[in-house]
This record gives sequence, C-alpha cells and structure tokens, in this order.
Amino acid sequence: MLDEGEDEINEEYRNQGKISKETFLIYIRACRYWAFMMLIIFTFFMQASRSLIDFWLRSEISDYPNQIFITIDGWFNDNFSETFSYLIIFNVVVTFIR
Repeated sequence: MLDEGEDEINEEYRNQGKISKETFLIYIRACRYWAFMMLIIFTFFMQASRSLIDFWLRSEISDYPNQIFITIDGWFNDNFSETFSYLIIFNVVVTFIR
C-alpha cells in the first residue's frame, strides 16, 4: 500500500498549451534518429505523390497541358487509366511504408 509521500512522488502532471521542445526530443530519441528521418522523408514523398496526382489530373482536363505531365503520360503510352493507376499505386505504397 502506498503512503502519502509516495503518492505525491508518482503523481503525473499535465500541462496545457504548446508541446515543449524537450517532449519532441524525447520522442525522436525513443524512435532513433534514422527512423525519424525516414518518417520525415516518406511523409514528404507521400504528400508529393498526392500533389503530383492533383496537378496531373488538372493538366489532363485543361486545354493547355503542362509539358512535364505530357512527358509522364508518354511513359505510360498516353493511357489515362494506366498513368492514373500507377500514380495511385505509388502513393499507396509510399503511404504504407510511412
């Protein structure tokens, strides 16, 4: 059974407001720096692939397609379904890895 002295020592405190830098550093150290960097890199690629799909779709439906997206279409024989499928698969894989 705990006495009052031990109860005060084990009491947790909760702060409200911003998360301190120390808390972030504790989480980063707990998951190792290389794992944290991989998380950042794959999060970037996940968002980049989503944005790529959005811009590619906009280019596909516009009257003046962007040259970069014409090149991407060329990689997939100008097939809308095939290009869209591969872009979605890439996004799903990156999201899964993340």
